[in-house]
Amino acid sequence: GGGDGTSARGDPDARDFDAAIVAVGERPYAEGMGDIREPGPVRPGTNHLPAGPGVLQPYGNTLELATLHPNALRAIRALAAQGVPVVTVLVAGRPLVADAELAASSAFVAAWLPGSEGAGIADLLFGDHDFVGHLPMSWPGVRGKVLFPPGYGLRLPGSEV
Repeated sequence: GGGDGTSARGDPDARDFDAAIVAVGERPYAEGMGDIREPGPVRPGTNHLPAGPGVLQPYGNTLELATLHPNALRAIRALAAQGVPVVTVLVAGRPLVADAELAASSAFVAAWLPGSEGAGIADLLFGDHDFVGHLPMSWPGVRGKVLFPPGYGLRLPGSEV
């Protein structure tokens, strides 16, 4: 690879961009803090309000990426409005409802939680390797609609599931 990267806050001026990669991910959580539950901060494993910090809001209340990270959707739309192809990379441990981000992006990559192997995602994005992969489960959309069924994804010619 090689090339220049830009980190932008607000509406980026993308007139000279060949393409843009917008990376968005869930905030770190573990052991129940990301579970979907009734509104209000509830300590995992109990039914009462915690004495200290609660669930990271809006985590625990939604799986909609646009609600969890509205600035990412604004950035995707701002770049796309300037005619820039946008590749959205989602870093998360679960499928999220991303209808709006999918519609506004030229490409969408579910990177899951690559950890120390995140460089492999960059290798794919910059063409050092071909994308191959398929969903082991369905991908949710708004109002319970299934956007992509199990097995959906990319395969090299001649490969089997």
